Amino acid sequence: MKDLTQLAAQFAESMGDLQVPAGGSLVASGYAENDQGSERQAAWNAVHNGRITGSQFHRAKLNAKGDGLGVGAVTWVNEIIWEWLTGLPASDFESSKATDWGLEHEAEAIRLYEKATRRKGVRGKFFHLKGSDLIGCTPDAVGRGYGLEVKCPHTGKNHVRTLVSGKVPEEYMDQVDGHMWITGKAQCDFVSYDPRPKEERHRLVIVTVERNEMRIADLESRVMMVEAAVIEGLEKLGINYKKRKR
Repeated sequence: MKDLTQLAAQFAESMGDLQVPAGGSLVASGYAENDQGSERQAAWNAVHNGRITGSQFHRAKLNAKGDGLGVGAVTWVNEIIWEWLTGLPASDFESSKATDWGLEHEAEAIRLYEKATRRKGVRGKFFHLKGSDLIGCTPDAVGRGYGLEVKCPHTGKNHVRTLVSGKVPEEYMDQVDGHMWITGKAQCDFVSYDPRPKEERHRLVIVTVERNEMRIADLESRVMMVEAAVIEGLEKLGINYKKRKR
């Protein structure tokens, strides 16, 4: 196996710009998506460490007065700064049943989604928010006018929740809206997939979310507060976050 530190550095250096559809408001950078296990994690870390990323947007909550960041958001700010200090991920992504289950079934979920919708998206691309050095996201796929977010819940009740309600779970709405905000897409399909139900029709759920400018504006204001707090901390510590290659 390759040395993971070297691998991470190679991925960080190899990120390149992608063409953005007309009307888009961002720059996109990509990383390899065909590595497995610890190599895949090293690639992910090289791109995401120290950045304010879509999967964590739900943590950008305000305090009770609504005039500043809440406790959870401040914790997130400190974690991001710690990643800059150490080069290590603040969260421990060691193997777990839920993580392994999601990785095992994600590709299958996307194939079934593409078959059901006849859509073919580009996978594994990290998109930077234009004008930001720190904010970005990695949709599970992007296509012409849409993005895709896939969840493969290990806990069956979480899949049933989406199956019955036909709605995106609240904890994922900021991620879905964030993908549309950063990629400029008009809609995002949220997929929940579980291969265990006896009937095939109960295994894949597709919820289409249309772009909502009011929700996106609210999310943008909260995430930009997180970015401002991160930048303030980095500057106090003398860390030049603008040197990082995109």
